[in-house]
Amino acid sequence: MTVAVWGSYQRDLRIVREGRGTEGTVVKKRFLAGTDDSDYVLIYAFTPVDGTQRLEHRRNISSELWKRLRVGDRIQVRWSMATATRAAASRRARG
Repeated sequence: MTVAVWGSYQRDLRIVREGRGTEGTVVKKRFLAGTDDSDYVLIYAFTPVDGTQRLEHRRNISSELWKRLRVGDRIQVRWSMATATRAAASRRARG
């Protein structure tokens, strides 16, 4: 588990440092209740700057951000130039 978390952290840092930015849209929000913990999931879509097809991603976010965001809100997305299948939603929502 630690390796997967560390790998995700390293990937996200690389995307923030080297990725390209574009605007995305909140598509869905999901709340997944567990016995030990709960997950607040944001599902968002964006079209890479190069104009390829619209991509949809999901991301666990804080409960505070989950409560603030609404379906249809615009957010900033940074995506990997190596592959658009990896993306990180910005913590800052745009109104």
